Amino acid sequence: WTSVINMIRLNGAILSVLVLNSVQASTLVQPRFVFTEIVGGGEHTLGNPMLLQATVRKDHLGENSDWKFCKWTRQTDGAFCQYSYRCEGLYCKTGVGNFYIHSICSPELKDRASFSGEDPNVHNRVCGVWLSEAHREDTARWTVEVEECRAIGCWWDDGNDIVISSTLTVTVL
Repeated sequence: WTSVINMIRLNGAILSVLVLNSVQASTLVQPRFVFTEIVGGGEHTLGNPMLLQATVRKDHLGENSDWKFCKWTRQTDGAFCQYSYRCEGLYCKTGVGNFYIHSICSPELKDRASFSGEDPNVHNRVCGVWLSEAHREDTARWTVEVEECRAIGCWWDDGNDIVISSTLTVTVL
């Protein structure tokens, strides 16, 4: 943690305000879940389908084990697909509703990428990007970043700011 004292003038009086900033949340708070499997690294054949997929598992009983955001990024050019776990319905706050995956992919990937994972109305522990055909530019290091849902549920618009990540190497021949 770093601390900064800011001086504020209010109606002629000077107030000292202590502001605490997190240097790097991921180093201060232990994630509730870990990667149990990451697949897709290695060699792929040009023109064939390609799957990059990560699976997470929680380490704490009684807490939510689903991810809120998942992003796959090709490191050579920043091309990405980001997926978010969402819920529609009046009772989402109680865990009952229509859960679904919302996808956003960069122009380089959007025409051949789709989400691969579990039925979001059952579980949301698997996050994969399915590419309908491997291109030469897919030869790269790919990073997956996964943010946990809040411990009390995934119906919130945001996660808990705890992100785990891993990188794998893909070669298209």
